[in-house]
Amino acid sequence: MYVPMADREFVWNQLVDTMDNYFRIDQEDRVRLVGGVLTEGQITTFAEPGATLLEPWRRDSTPGFERQYSTLQSMRRRAVARVMPQADGGFLVEVTVYKDLEDVNQPEYSTIVTETPHYDGTIVRPAKDVRYGANTLGWIAVGRDTPLEQRILAELRGRLGVADGG
Repeated sequence: MYVPMADREFVWNQLVDTMDNYFRIDQEDRVRLVGGVLTEGQITTFAEPGATLLEPWRRDSTPGFERQYSTLQSMRRRAVARVMPQADGGFLVEVTVYKDLEDVNQPEYSTIVTETPHYDGTIVRPAKDVRYGANTLGWIAVGRDTPLEQRILAELRGRLGVADGG
């Protein structure tokens, strides 16, 4: 999104406030004037578990498919926002939201067992550290959440008073 404003502090503060409505911010690297040149700014957020149908107050999943998908699967989202100064005094703002799917060793509450019983008469004692439920093996990148990116940019556009074509 192109923002035709020269006040970098106002643009940055509005972006931070908008991103804070959706995610917890992990790091901020402001747009700075270094040696007469404006540097690029970036905001990164923590990965948040996706909002479900039972959490309508959370805004990190858009209504419809994305919210249903987060309800039925273990999803998480994180965002990166970049503010790039332009030669004409304006800024380009880019918001990217990444989705990840939880990779588990077995479905939760499944009847799948990881150990098979011995039928040779030996005594099998359970391990002392018995864990119930599925173990997280990691996260699988699913791609980007474009509807949420557009929603964040639309809110930012309204805060800055930028026309839809900007």
